Order: sequence, then C-alpha cells, then structure tokens
Amino acid sequence: MRAFQACLRRPDLYSDVDPDAHLALGRLCNQGIRLAAVANSEGALEDELVATGLRKYFEAVIDSSHVGVQKPHREIFDIAVSTLGLSANQCWFLGDGLVNDVLGARAAGVAVPLLYDRYHLYGHLPATARINRLTEVPDVIDRLRHPSG
Repeated sequence: MRAFQACLRRPDLYSDVDPDAHLALGRLCNQGIRLAAVANSEGALEDELVATGLRKYFEAVIDSSHVGVQKPHREIFDIAVSTLGLSANQCWFLGDGLVNDVLGARAAGVAVPLLYDRYHLYGHLPATARINRLTEVPDVIDRLRHPSG
C-alpha cells in the first residue's frame, strides 16, 4: 500500500508519453480519422497535449474539469461525440482503463471500445478488445473499415 501511495504522489505519474504516440496519431489523421482527446483531468489536458506536441492531432479536447462530468459517466462520451458531430455508433474509444474507458464507452453506445493495454495487465479478460501498442490502432481500424472478402 505504501508503494502504491508513493506512486500516486509522483508528479509525473501520467506524463509518460508512449514513444509510438506521434507515429500512430499521425497515421490515424492520414487515414481521415477524426480524433478527440477525452480525459478525467484537473483542467490541464490541453496544456499537456500542447507540451507533448500531441495537440495537433486532436480536433477536440474534452477535459472533465471543464465539462463538469467524468468518465465513466455517459455524458462525457456524449459531449465528445457531439463535439465531433457524430453519433456514438460511428465512434471508437481507446483508453487505458477498463472501468472508466472501456465500460464507460460501451455504456455510452460507442461502437468499438478498445483497451490500450500497454503493460499487458488485462490479458485475462476474454471479452475485451485490446491492443498493446498504439501502432496497432491504425491497422485495426483499417481492417475493420475495409474487411477482406
């Protein structure tokens, strides 16, 4: 418990940018995928995306502290979908948390909730679509958009 609490006190706990992020997000944009960043945050999501150079990939940034609702509540997913001018069944949601991200998106009617399991923590979950590297996402989307006969 002490180790867990020490981790939570680290100021850089959520500042680790996946080394594949720029490549994967760039490929998604090149595929014509419209992106929104949705996070439970303390008001700094936009600044964090700018600081990491990731902001340019996102058409919309939905920060829970700015919209007054957090994941897994349906409303935050509805806000993101509405901001993009889409319906939930036209969207995918990629997140690294089972409850807040995958189950929240599923409850909101998102077509494909996808778990980003970078550290291989959820291999035991049989009914959860997941990827381990961000570079897998563009290929997964491409396969689903253009299934081979």
